[in-house]
Parts: sequence; C-alpha cells; structure tokens
Amino acid sequence: MTAFILDGKKVRAVIQETLTHTISLCEVKPKLVIIHVGDNSESQTYIRQKINFGKTIGAHVELIQISHEKAQQEALIDIIKTCNQDDSIHGIIVQLPLPVSIEKEVILNTISSLKDVDGLTQDNQELLERGSPRFVPATARGIFVLLDAYEISVYKKKVVVIGRSLLVGRPVADLARMRGGEVTVIHSKTENPIPIIHDSDIVIVAAGVRHLVGIESVRSGQVIVDVGIHVEEKDGSRIISGDVDFESVKHAVMAISPVPGGVGVMTVSALFLNLIDAWNIQTQSCNK
Repeated sequence: MTAFILDGKKVRAVIQETLTHTISLCEVKPKLVIIHVGDNSESQTYIRQKINFGKTIGAHVELIQISHEKAQQEALIDIIKTCNQDDSIHGIIVQLPLPVSIEKEVILNTISSLKDVDGLTQDNQELLERGSPRFVPATARGIFVLLDAYEISVYKKKVVVIGRSLLVGRPVADLARMRGGEVTVIHSKTENPIPIIHDSDIVIVAAGVRHLVGIESVRSGQVIVDVGIHVEEKDGSRIISGDVDFESVKHAVMAISPVPGGVGVMTVSALFLNLIDAWNIQTQSCNK
C-alpha cells in the first residue's frame, strides 16, 4: 500500500487564495525587501520564486542586488538600517549565503526584529525558544502549515528531527515541543540513529544528505516529512530528490511529503504568511 501524499502544491494554492483576498482588502499593501549579495544561481532561483509569488498575491516585493565587487559589510549594514526606518517596508530578508568576507550574524541582527520575516535575528530566535514566537523561519513554519492542513498533530507523539540547523532543525524542534510533541533531535554525531527513527511517530528529515532515510529506518504508521532537496544532472535531465529514499519508503509508511512538491513549495508561501504578520504588527490597517 502506498502512503498518503502530503501535497504541498495543494496547500500552497489555498494559502495563495487566502493571502490574495487578505491583501485585496488592505489600503497599505505589504512590502518585502530582498537583499541579495553576489550572483549565486541557486539564490537567484529562490528570489524569482519569492518575487513571482508576491506579485501573484498583490504584495510589493523589491530586490536590492549588490555585486560582489561592492559587497562591503558597512555598506550592507547602512542599506538594512535605511530599510528598518522606512515605514513602507514591512519585511526584510537577506538572501543567504553571504560572501565569506561578511559576518552573517552581524548582518542578520541589524534587521529590525519587527521586520525580520525570516525569523533569524537573535531576538526572534530567543522568543521562539521561549515558546512565544514572533516570526518562525519560513521552512519550519511551512512544515507545520502542511501538517495542519492534513490534520496531523504532533501532540503526545514521538517526533524525531534529523538535523539541527538554524533555518530548519532547531526551529522545527522548538515548534514541535510547543505543540506537545516528545521531541528527539539527531544529527551526524548521534550514534545508532536507526532505532530512534524507527521508534518515532513523525520523522522530519532536514540533514542535507541525499537518501539518508531508507526503508530500513521506517515502519508502518509513520509520517515522514522530507525537507532535503538535491539536484543531479543525468543524461541531460535534472533529477530532484530528497533526504528520504521516496520510492522505497512510500510503500512502508502512512504519509510522506514528496520532493519536489512537498515542503519546498510551502517555504515561499510561509514567508508571505510571516510578511502578513509583520505588516499587521506595523500597520494594523487592514479593513476587515
């Protein structure tokens, strides 16, 4: 029997419709500024997705592009401070990665915590860790929006999070604990992880290792959420896969998110949910 598919595209379509309606009622349109340093092609792909989604729902999205040659830390800080002070801007993100010459933590913490729609400032991370989040990193929020859409609760469930990154693993673990899950985080240093994964009810995989989780790690009744994305060129075609060996695992578990079409498509829509929250905090101008 094949697992039930957690279809991110279907959930994104519902969110898109809701956001479009919400923004259509507002006199002051939410505005997102994306600051991108350099010419990383993968980053440019993600930026286009954000710009296109914003345009679709009626939000304003502005890209500030800075070449490597002009990428000075102080200049970047000045740009962020200007955006912080601009009342027409409700959300600011700095597209990662940054050049090695620029201190990521310094740059991220320059962003106003009220406009930090990526949820990466120290202030917003601490709020999340304390159980009262203002903004949650978009991928982490997208995972729980996806689970909620399919009425999958983590309450009193054994949840294993594979990976402990700032963008995904840590915030996912924090959110799962807030929702009453019994959370275990495993990573590259964890000894004998397979029994831990096998014993869990919900497995969220964000390790960045292709096909890390296979048939030997899973069992019937489990929910598998795959955050990984890996692109390979084979015979002139692009093959996209995840951290989970989808083709083998899908026959052994209850539900699974695909790659592509699962968590990845939820991330952009969750970013704009954060933007709406930031806009509400700052303007309170929606004519409901």
